[in-house]
Amino acid sequence: MKSKNINFISIIIAFILLLTSFSIFTVAQNVNGYEQLLMTYSFESPIIEEIMIDNDPYTRITIEGLSASGNFGNPRLPSDGAYILLPQATSVDDITVRSESKFLGSGFKVEPVGESIPISKICSTTLQVPDEDIYSSIEMFPGELFEEVGVYSFRGYEILVLKLYPIQYIPAKGELYFYKDIELSVNLVKDGNINPMFRNLEKDKIKIMEKVDNPEIAETYNHPEYQPIDSNDLLIITTDSLKSGFEPLENFHNANDLSTIIKTTSDIGSSNPDSIRNYIRNAYNNLHIDYVLIGADDDIIPAKDLFVRTVWWWPWSETEENMPSDTYYACLDGPYDDNGNGYYGEPNDGSGGGDVDLVADVYVGRASVGTIAEASNFVSKTIEYLFTDDPYLEDVLMVGELLNTAPLTWGGTYMDEIIDGSSANGYTTKGIPTDEYNIDTLYEKNGNWYASELISKIENGIHILNHLGHANYYSAMKLSTSSINSLTNEKLCFIYSQGCMAGGFDNGDCVAEYFTVKTDNAAFAVIMNARYGWYNPGGTDASSQHYHREFWDAVFSEKKTMIGEANHDSKEDNLYRINDDCMRWSYYALNLFGDPTVDFLNHYTNTAPLAPFISGPNNGKPGTSYSYLFRATDPDGNDVRYHIDWGDSKTETTRFGESGTDIMASHIWEADGTYTITAQAEDIFGQFSPPTTKIVSIPRYKTNNYNYNILTFLFERFQILRQILGF
Repeated sequence: MKSKNINFISIIIAFILLLTSFSIFTVAQNVNGYEQLLMTYSFESPIIEEIMIDNDPYTRITIEGLSASGNFGNPRLPSDGAYILLPQATSVDDITVRSESKFLGSGFKVEPVGESIPISKICSTTLQVPDEDIYSSIEMFPGELFEEVGVYSFRGYEILVLKLYPIQYIPAKGELYFYKDIELSVNLVKDGNINPMFRNLEKDKIKIMEKVDNPEIAETYNHPEYQPIDSNDLLIITTDSLKSGFEPLENFHNANDLSTIIKTTSDIGSSNPDSIRNYIRNAYNNLHIDYVLIGADDDIIPAKDLFVRTVWWWPWSETEENMPSDTYYACLDGPYDDNGNGYYGEPNDGSGGGDVDLVADVYVGRASVGTIAEASNFVSKTIEYLFTDDPYLEDVLMVGELLNTAPLTWGGTYMDEIIDGSSANGYTTKGIPTDEYNIDTLYEKNGNWYASELISKIENGIHILNHLGHANYYSAMKLSTSSINSLTNEKLCFIYSQGCMAGGFDNGDCVAEYFTVKTDNAAFAVIMNARYGWYNPGGTDASSQHYHREFWDAVFSEKKTMIGEANHDSKEDNLYRINDDCMRWSYYALNLFGDPTVDFLNHYTNTAPLAPFISGPNNGKPGTSYSYLFRATDPDGNDVRYHIDWGDSKTETTRFGESGTDIMASHIWEADGTYTITAQAEDIFGQFSPPTTKIVSIPRYKTNNYNYNILTFLFERFQILRQILGF
């Protein structure tokens, strides 16, 4: 495990030493005097063991808490990320390093990094093949103690991300060297630039301090022109035609102190992704939003199509020119096509030829709807889940399929790393705890299973479903889209799947859409890949698995229990590895189909309204309009509306009104007969009261309701009369 000594050098100020159990910080009192950041990262001694790969001996070297990393065929060495907050209005001039090496010995043949292949492919492949150009070299590998990944912005705070290499290797000689303490000197230039994304909000300051190795530098960020205002939480972006479908969700969140607004493409002026991103940026600055829900399918409000390769520098590697990714709407700082070649998201497409912004300023989800009915499905499921306190919330299902036969690779092996947690492949993540959840498994390594078995488990109630297995746009977990559409479960689930293409919402109606918007059953949210997911034949060290493990670590270790933030956090924890094989691919491919504010652990409570009271005439004559008053009390004080069946095949729904007040509705019965009025009150969260009925007789003869109608008229306009008379 690493420890960090963090020093800030000033030419004009003395130092204050602040000691904690985790790190040593030296803080200059006058931040404007900074010329240099000195940071020391210390690591535990490496563990060296001999392993066999295809009957050949290799050396495996690990350091506690450090991820084994690299690209296919490279020596597999431990590395770690450094997330360094730069003082405000400064930039990096250069970085120097100082460290002393310890010789660990010679004659080692370090195991190579294995190949990643798409999860949808089963093919015979070798486990790990060394790159002979590297393994025959007398040059030190990787040759540097750190790699500068880039400078990224989070809400106007500038973060320098480095990849640290405490182990160096001379392959031809088999020599290993360990650098226990890596001292970095980050030389700074005062450029005076205040990032326009800086909002000077306390909530932003708290979050940046959780992300970086030197949180006290957040104190240097301040600007009098950006003073805090009342903040909003969630922005829903949809269309005029779909807006009414999302209004119940807006009402729900606002009633529960999560300030929510809806804006349409008409408000924005365009559905073009660049216009949408600019609008989100303006709302971020002016409305202080933290979350965004895109309320439309890709053909209505499209995602930005990003360009990505599995191996960036190798043009013959797997390439996707049109990766639909809502990352573009989350990471708001700087351009995504600075070189202007029309390919967005390349590693040199950020400002000045640097990387694009990959740290989310807002947390984004999508309701991929095309109709009001689909919006209603999505919204009703989201609200229903957030009110759930059913014991099924403790039930988790892990689903794993056969990934490969040569070498034998099981999805269940990957999923096991998410149960309680794992330190496999050098890094430690917390998983779903077995002392809090009932965890069931459906693994092909334990015997073949059928779609009917999974359907039965979903129908009986599963809260969380994790999956690694084969998938495509229209099938996942052995379920076709028609099977998903036929689900009748009322206990809704969340699904995280590493399968290929199940989240390809730009390619017709994909699996993710069937689970979340095509039915009012199935799932309330999913995270799925727009294109390939990736696995490591014979092992578990693959990009998709890294993100999956870090997602649940965000929830259960970092306590980031809202799914939008957990999804983005899983990516940012892997940011230092973004240049490893397939990591950028998976970063872009994983999209959340769900409301990003949904909280796994903190749900609401709500009581349905009481049965309504109906007042009005008991009889009348055909063809005459009669008025009735409907009044119900909601125990939580929520507004209510009334669903009325007039008994003659005609129905209506009133507006919302305050709890305990009258709402009037009128009706004409065209024919004589006896009719039963049935009314139910509904609160703003969609919960219904028991029904109330009233029988009305409409005979052929004339009935005098003059006095009653006069009273009704007076009661409607003078509420105090009703109270005085006790009516």
